[in-house]
Amino acid sequence: MLRLLLFAILTTTISSCKVYQVFETDSSKVAKDSAKNFFYENDDVKLIYNFWSKGGDFYFTMLNKTDKPIYIDWAKSNFIKNNIAKDYWKDVTYSVSRTISSTMDDVIILDKGGNSGFFPNATISNTRGKSERPRPNAQIPPHAAVSVSSFNISNYILYKKNTAHAGKGEELIYDSMSTPLQFRNYIGYTFDKNLDSLKFVDNNFWIKKITIMTEGEFKRKSNDGIHYVHQSPTAFYDYMRDKRRTAIAKGSVVATVLGLTGIGILIGVLSGR
Repeated sequence: MLRLLLFAILTTTISSCKVYQVFETDSSKVAKDSAKNFFYENDDVKLIYNFWSKGGDFYFTMLNKTDKPIYIDWAKSNFIKNNIAKDYWKDVTYSVSRTISSTMDDVIILDKGGNSGFFPNATISNTRGKSERPRPNAQIPPHAAVSVSSFNISNYILYKKNTAHAGKGEELIYDSMSTPLQFRNYIGYTFDKNLDSLKFVDNNFWIKKITIMTEGEFKRKSNDGIHYVHQSPTAFYDYMRDKRRTAIAKGSVVATVLGLTGIGILIGVLSGR
């Protein structure tokens, strides 16, 4: 029982030594709907965005508002981060071939898909190759939609300094010129199945505020589960482990362990009388 108690103290204390950062975004061209999602629309299409996730999943839904099919040209569409364009489509596909050759040892293979095999006196090597793919496009039928999730807005913490304390976080405010991160969605679409006469959607966003906080300010437990205090479709989050607090916490745990161990020994001695 004492061991279980010590383990619970250790895991709870160390896991709480995280500093969270919530990144709130803004846009000059994209409005917000009643659910606080960014959305953009013209006579042809409507795009709705939701970024809430670790690292900021750049997720959007594109709706065809018309009575005709719309074709997206992914080869001429980009996700752009700090003016660096990333392609939604690359005209190569990678393949892996497996070669088995005889050796003195047996090999057992278990892959992530659950497929396994036993190869006596064998060794395995993989060879990667690439081949060309045809020009990409996606059709959106009339009054239907497609959902896209291909990029993370940011998979690293932009601001490393830790000044978060319980009940007292820090806020960093930016405008479109001073922001550390801008990103855009540039989508080419057409009513022509041959992908001619393209029209473009160009939606821009930037980080307007970074809030640094402790884990207790970021999420709270309730009877319904975990509640994320700052959750919003126009924001995303990340976290890092606070080395200083982790070291202090480990010291506190060690002191607690020693104290409880001493109490346990004392109880054992007294009960043996």
